[in-house]
Amino acid sequence: MRRTTLIALMLSLTTAQAHADLQILNTLEGDINAILAEMRERIAELGPLCQTTARSPMYDYDTAPVQESMARVVANAFAPDGSSENLSFFVHIPTHLVPSCPDGAVEPFSYITLLPDGSFQGVVESTNMSFNGHLFMAQISFTTQDIVDWEFYTRATDTQPYALYGAFRLRNLPPRSDGTPSPRYAPEILPPDWN
Repeated sequence: MRRTTLIALMLSLTTAQAHADLQILNTLEGDINAILAEMRERIAELGPLCQTTARSPMYDYDTAPVQESMARVVANAFAPDGSSENLSFFVHIPTHLVPSCPDGAVEPFSYITLLPDGSFQGVVESTNMSFNGHLFMAQISFTTQDIVDWEFYTRATDTQPYALYGAFRLRNLPPRSDGTPSPRYAPEILPPDWN
């Protein structure tokens, strides 16, 4: 075969293969677009940016006990200067801060300070449930009415084990196969020394 004929044959094979590959890609693109459209539809129903909405199954419990316990949390978990340690709140964030969530979102807060007017200020923690990354490490003020859960833990010492108090949302989870709570929280909601 002459060299030009061989080159022409190679180019035609390459072009034919490229054309076949392009047809496969176009078919795949249609399939992928259909899958993406279905996923977008499902996500829209679930509110993907709102996994932590107050309507989430994670927060499907009566928050009245949370509100009722807040006076004791305030009386015992804060130092005279308003600072706190080992305390986190789960706070309902209003829609204007999370516009993609029509009902707002619930996010965990740490570094909580009790302000002189009785409201609070805290820092939004990162969580794998949240898609509101723009709030991460934001310092936000809120009131007792915005709190949907709280957690207070004591560190393990020689005389006492680690204990997690509050954690109302976790108390709704089914126990582990060995019968222990999932995750481990203290059987009492409030620490025994809180009056």
